Amino acid sequence: EDGGGGGGKERSPRPLRAHSRGQRPEGEALSRRWAQAPGAVEEIIDQADYLYGTGEMEKLYLLLIEHKDSTNDEILWRLARASRDLAQLENTTAERKQHLTYEALEFAEKALEQNASSFAAHKWYAICSSDVGDYEGIKAKIANAYVIKEHFQKAIELNPKDATSFHLMGLWCFTFAEMPWIQQKIASALFATPPSSTYEEALNYFDKAEE
Repeated sequence: EDGGGGGGKERSPRPLRAHSRGQRPEGEALSRRWAQAPGAVEEIIDQADYLYGTGEMEKLYLLLIEHKDSTNDEILWRLARASRDLAQLENTTAERKQHLTYEALEFAEKALEQNASSFAAHKWYAICSSDVGDYEGIKAKIANAYVIKEHFQKAIELNPKDATSFHLMGLWCFTFAEMPWIQQKIASALFATPPSSTYEEALNYFDKAEE
């Protein structure tokens, strides 16, 4: 649903030459440079999409975290998704879950910085922002509601065929349609026009997700 790189044979980079004594080690820099080459990026994305498709979340995360300094939005939003998915696993400790949740948002933000026209970057930024809100209290979560909605809507605008974005926008509407009274009071204190929605609006997005 999020798109992926095209097919292609997997290739391995040439081994880096050993440095003689006295030389400044440049292996890491060369490795990073190789990872940014178009062919290498496609290979990383192909491997990542294969691992995602087979549900091997830990392997996927370990593959992509090696490229956390990438400037490629396709790698970065996949890394955000991988961090988030790992955080959601039942056997992930509470401490690691929190670390992964904040890390996921950081990578999604980096993906957006690299490409503001990426629907997947907008979608995962919204998802990860919502997750982080669970750690920051109800005021922060409500305060961030408009930002989350804006990014889901942008994802839909950029890719009207992505069912997940419609479904998540529907969940956003459903959440604010049934917002408890105390949360409504908090929202009213934070905004002149607090976030709100209706069950009808939520159903409309859910219907579009099913089309």
